[in-house]
Amino acid sequence: MSERRVSATRFVAAEPREVFALLQDPAKHASFDGSGMVQASRGASQLLTLGSRFGMSMKVGVPYAISSKVVEFEQDRRIAWCHLGRHRWRWELEPTDDGPSTWRVLPGRLAPTDDRGGEGSEAP
Repeated sequence: MSERRVSATRFVAAEPREVFALLQDPAKHASFDGSGMVQASRGASQLLTLGSRFGMSMKVGVPYAISSKVVEFEQDRRIAWCHLGRHRWRWELEPTDDGPSTWRVLPGRLAPTDDRGGEGSEAP
């Protein structure tokens, strides 16, 4: 399967639990979304864990709603979710050599480009 990857690296001087708390709470996702597409979480407030399902209000020209499922999870280190379109949003936190409070944040998106399955193919 071919896929398109989009990723970036950011260095954050914060404890991993502080950064992960933002990622684990869908109500906070709009606060760090750089695209302006994420508008708000839908449904009851929850902290995400492996297998959690959650909804978001989105907007790209016109408003729409999307449901996602958490498909990767390691507390304070890694979380990923995907939706029916099979795009996977993954966030990884890695320690750096700059001290115990500085972490590399690796947000990324995997976008499958065919229907043969493989990484990124699990959908909610």
